Amino acid sequence: MFSLKNLIFQLLVLAIIAALTNCSPSDRLSGGVSRRSELATDNAVPASASSGNINVLNKAQFEASGLTLITPGPVADNPNGNVRCETSNASPSTSNARGLANWFSNFFGWYCCNWNVNGGGCSHMMTVGDASTAMCGNQGCIVCEDVYSNIYRIVEFCQRDGKVGGVSFLDQGSHLVLY
Repeated sequence: MFSLKNLIFQLLVLAIIAALTNCSPSDRLSGGVSRRSELATDNAVPASASSGNINVLNKAQFEASGLTLITPGPVADNPNGNVRCETSNASPSTSNARGLANWFSNFFGWYCCNWNVNGGGCSHMMTVGDASTAMCGNQGCIVCEDVYSNIYRIVEFCQRDGKVGGVSFLDQGSHLVLY
């Protein structure tokens, strides 16, 4: 039944969730606050994006967010069966892509999320040097260890002449992009 008390409680819960998820773990440690995400298609990524903008939630924040957990698709006998290589001369260097993957090892036990409310779009997660990653597709979260593993999968199967780029497909219509 609709009541003013229920509405106030729901608004309070949403305000608390927004406050808890409005900054990255590195921002929490430094006391600074920054925007969590940008579109992956935005080529003019601000300098602050390379210093820690990432959609990261701890377990309690994830559970309170109402977002779904997106899991990596099953790995077939062909270990790169869920990867599409898109390596070109414009792709990032393999060393920066490995550095990007390693950056996610700081967040094992956390959830990396796509906050794109319209679906189909992307949330930029992190940039290291010339390598960036984004989660695209449905709104939801993946454990950060899986971001790490999927970036490494792209690096291992798609590297060519010191460059690498590609897509790793997840369940539920989502994918990670290394660009």
